[in-house]
Amino acid sequence: MVSRRSLVHAGGLAAAAWVLGGPARLAGAVPVEPPPVGDHVPATELGGRADCVVPSGHDPEVIRVVYRVGTDLGVNDKVMLAGFEAGWVESHMNNLPCGHLDSVGVFQQRPSQGWGTREQCMDVRHASESFFTRAVETDRAHPEWTAGQVAQGVQRSAFPERYDQAEAKARALIEEARAGSGEPETAPEPMGAPAPPPPAAVRPAFPGAVCAGP
Repeated sequence: MVSRRSLVHAGGLAAAAWVLGGPARLAGAVPVEPPPVGDHVPATELGGRADCVVPSGHDPEVIRVVYRVGTDLGVNDKVMLAGFEAGWVESHMNNLPCGHLDSVGVFQQRPSQGWGTREQCMDVRHASESFFTRAVETDRAHPEWTAGQVAQGVQRSAFPERYDQAEAKARALIEEARAGSGEPETAPEPMGAPAPPPPAAVRPAFPGAVCAGP
């Protein structure tokens, strides 16, 4: 028989484990390995050091193109969010002709780092396709990462936390782009929501009666 003292002792150990490590420690969960920090500096972090003006607001045409490319490629919601977080943090969703070192465009891609020619990096459609292609691969390799971490995995920024911090703004821009594309603004169903029950079969009003089809 287990004594009351043993139960109290066990409860104390469990409580201590919860305080020190939370439920993840108790369950033996492996911590998520974050994406590496790089040396890239977004244009929005350059301040007066930028060689061109970085607008405080977004370009409506740029967000429409980025959204259209993501939709055409069939990216999932997290990758789409990663694209808008990256675009906002990098350029405030503007097709900039300047940036850190040789970075240009909405995603501040560098021709010297394999992103294409300067003209291609300044082509919003091409730049979006390049970003989303790498983001899909990153999300597939690290499904546990947040949208901001996926963006960081692609961009290799020296400011990795900026992307997740831009989530609310990015979501608002996605809704604006969706509205501009003519798609209905439908809220996604919560994960794990039960499926609606199938329609009930129509019973005949009288025994032996046959219900007519539609």
